[in-house]
Amino acid sequence: MNLPPLPNLRVKVVAEANPWDDRDALPTLSPVGVCLLSLICVACAVYPAVATLYPSFWWLPVLLSAIFYLRANRTFHGWLLLVVSFLLGTTFGGAAAGATVICIISTVALTAFLYTTTRHPLLICLPIVAYAITAVLSSDMLTALFSLPCFPAAYILGRKIMQNEGRVSAICSSALVLGGVSLFLAALLWRLSGTEMSFDALSAAVSELHAKLLDLALHDESFALLRMQFEGTEIPLADVLSQLFTLVLLLSPGIIVIVFLAIAYAAQYLCVMSYPSMGMKQFCTLVARRFIMSIPSALIFVACSLIALFFFSASKITVFLAVSQNLWLILFPGMLIVGAWSLYSSYCVRPSPLYLVLALVAALFMPPIFLIFVALTGATTTLTRPLLLRIAAIMKAQNGDHDDKSGDGSSH
Repeated sequence: MNLPPLPNLRVKVVAEANPWDDRDALPTLSPVGVCLLSLICVACAVYPAVATLYPSFWWLPVLLSAIFYLRANRTFHGWLLLVVSFLLGTTFGGAAAGATVICIISTVALTAFLYTTTRHPLLICLPIVAYAITAVLSSDMLTALFSLPCFPAAYILGRKIMQNEGRVSAICSSALVLGGVSLFLAALLWRLSGTEMSFDALSAAVSELHAKLLDLALHDESFALLRMQFEGTEIPLADVLSQLFTLVLLLSPGIIVIVFLAIAYAAQYLCVMSYPSMGMKQFCTLVARRFIMSIPSALIFVACSLIALFFFSASKITVFLAVSQNLWLILFPGMLIVGAWSLYSSYCVRPSPLYLVLALVAALFMPPIFLIFVALTGATTTLTRPLLLRIAAIMKAQNGDHDDKSGDGSSH
């Protein structure tokens, strides 16, 4: 029986030969380009370690990063990532913090680009030079160590790109190395500073910070409007702020992981999309551009969503709830990306003004619900993708068998 093909079944299979295996056609850069990009890379690696000492020079690494991206990345998405990263950093810590975020992303992306396009052993000199310059500018050998975490993360990212592994795998691996090395250095400096490293010491530090923030919110003039809003209610402001601080503290591991994942996401995209701009289009592979979450991650996300749905009103947050909320928070951005692309692809196949209007209304008036819906759509797409691939393969096989039989009958 010849079944008609499914016209609206759009499933892209990520399977292709790895262009990095052809050693005779590997990309190369000119010596002048390598030197210029190496200088930019070193400058961007140095600034995060000395940002507190030279905050007024935030524009210099941003300018140097722009020189690279003007030449090597001309995509709207790439520039949007940089602008959003800078604005977020500026919101939480001023222009120096925004420049620090840009520098970290630029160092990882640029070093991975240099590694994949040159594969020269002398690239090991980049972290050495960056550390030496940072030590001179900061006059602190230990603080200068913070100029190094981006380089091992960039090496891992470059290796994943040359092995043509999945995009999510490359992002997670580089984020794990970047976060692990950074947290290790922070713990090392904390230990060498003479501060006691124990659970009791950490609890005391958190309690002290909690008390300071609560006192600031209850007495500082900048929070006067917030206090006025609670004056006519029976809800005590101190209890609300205390619960909010506790929630932020419980979600802080997930927030930290998301920050490193976001940096790795931006660096991976900016690195991969630099190949076409530099005349190396064949090395910008589909695998490196396709964002696909794994089935176990989708199952965990759905499970954590159900846990949050049934236990959101729990008066006491247990360790189990805290872990599930952090897992949900960590997986949320990835599922959101998958869901957004899935909905966009469906809209392109069957455009509907009504769906577009509903999406715009939901995004404007109910943004949390809309974002959760998009993320759950991404989880559903991830879980149903193998089934859709199986259906597509069966339909192709059946159509192929029928075509062969028709051909045999017409030839006799």
